[in-house]
Amino acid sequence: MTEQDILDHLLSRYDVWMTAVAEKDIDAIASIYASDAVYMPPGQPRHVGKEAVVAVWRTYFTRPDFNALYTPSLTVSASLDIAYDVGSYVVSLTRDGEPVDIHGKYVVIWKKEKSDWVVAVDIDNTDHPVQPSAAPEVSGVDVISQAPNESVSPTKISAHFDETPRSIVAPHSNE
Repeated sequence: MTEQDILDHLLSRYDVWMTAVAEKDIDAIASIYASDAVYMPPGQPRHVGKEAVVAVWRTYFTRPDFNALYTPSLTVSASLDIAYDVGSYVVSLTRDGEPVDIHGKYVVIWKKEKSDWVVAVDIDNTDHPVQPSAAPEVSGVDVISQAPNESVSPTKISAHFDETPRSIVAPHSNE
């Protein structure tokens, strides 16, 4: 498979994902995630394993008005075995009888598992500010800080990717 083939395939996987959301098809959602997937939604602990991830989606689908639209921006690794997406989303639902659109961003890491591409890591958060009273109190957490004169080597972060990642921005629509 070429890089473009992978990008095209991943965009088709997003079509499956968005259709599954619109149709509330939990089996199709399950087919998107790796067996050892990790999902980190806003305001919740991490969910590890396909069953745990699917359980979260099952709760989303209890809302008859729930819908989501993702706008992927994909990059494929030079080795053609990992891809990542730094995209944006809009979740639509009804809250207190009023329609609400929740805008946010996400990072999804895709990997090859068996014969298809699946989501290994899915993390998202909202663009809406957290209300001070709604912010969780955190105690007993070790905070790692970086001194102002320290720098982080980008090679540690992007070890699996070459120095010039190739990206494609592909707005998604349901049309």
